[in-house]
Amino acid sequence: MALGSLFKILATVFIAIIVAVWGIVLVQIWRYPTAEGTPPFTPNGELFLVAGALLTALATNTAAALGFSISEIKGQRNLDPTVPITLASAVSVVGYPVLLATAVYLCIGIAIAFTAWIPIGAGGIAALSVYAVTFFGWIIGALPVILKTPS
Repeated sequence: MALGSLFKILATVFIAIIVAVWGIVLVQIWRYPTAEGTPPFTPNGELFLVAGALLTALATNTAAALGFSISEIKGQRNLDPTVPITLASAVSVVGYPVLLATAVYLCIGIAIAFTAWIPIGAGGIAALSVYAVTFFGWIIGALPVILKTPS
């Protein structure tokens, strides 16, 4: 098995684990009773910690991979300015795992935002705060490439 294939399999498994963990977190929030007199939702510390850590790892690695891919595309463009940059060429440089991870990160963010915005259940704001921390991880992952000086 080629190393690239193994990487794609491991990346897909990692992404599936993230989806499963965040699915459990969101289902817990959605199923929590919201009636008056009910104690406020207290997130499961360990589960929220794991969910936040996994999503931060996904965000940071995705941001770095996107940044390096953009840098590679810019480098190719600098070598031959006549070659147009197409969506297909950009996707081939970025690769399937990064695109899948970016889509999953976006979808989880949308689900969390709706959970916080629409009062489906208590705890949406706690999930949104966890997601906000992962977004900072995304920014931190992108910074090295964004701030890279052109060579």
